[in-house]
Amino acid sequence: MIPIPERFVPQFIKQNRKVRLLLIVCLFLGFIFLVIYEAKQIDKGFRAGPDMRGLRKNITNDLFDSVAVGLRMFYAEHRHYPKIDGKHFFDSIKQYISVDDVYVYADSLDKDGRMTPIKKRGGKNFDYCSFNNTYLGIGSHEFTIIYRLLTPDSYLLYSVGENHIDEDGHGDDVLYEH
Repeated sequence: MIPIPERFVPQFIKQNRKVRLLLIVCLFLGFIFLVIYEAKQIDKGFRAGPDMRGLRKNITNDLFDSVAVGLRMFYAEHRHYPKIDGKHFFDSIKQYISVDDVYVYADSLDKDGRMTPIKKRGGKNFDYCSFNNTYLGIGSHEFTIIYRLLTPDSYLLYSVGENHIDEDGHGDDVLYEH
């Protein structure tokens, strides 16, 4: 324990054990409150602050560039772009590019025809080439990259924005600038 000089300790604290104990408890609780408050501030800043938005934008642009390469390779081989609209277009180009598996998600089709996200196991590699209904997400399966075939020779590529709603490339969706 750090010794405190006698002149800084009032006489009533020196003489009353209960007051000393109460003071120690208050200091301890204040320290705990400060640690929890700071942890929440750091968490808020990481998830919603400008640094996270900037990081998500960089990752989105990198994934857009990779997807554009895959789409060009698909076009070179087939003389048209994939005809699959929506988020599952990635199935048609995944053999042409390599994307870190942390950004790849997959849906499973249940017996009623509904798509549900497949849960990835933490710490294990996700072999997305062995799954169907794969798609790209920036940090989570909610920020998906969407592909729309406009004409046989053109496409629209965008990411669902901060509101998690697919607005067909409008609103806060992030468009691929080609």
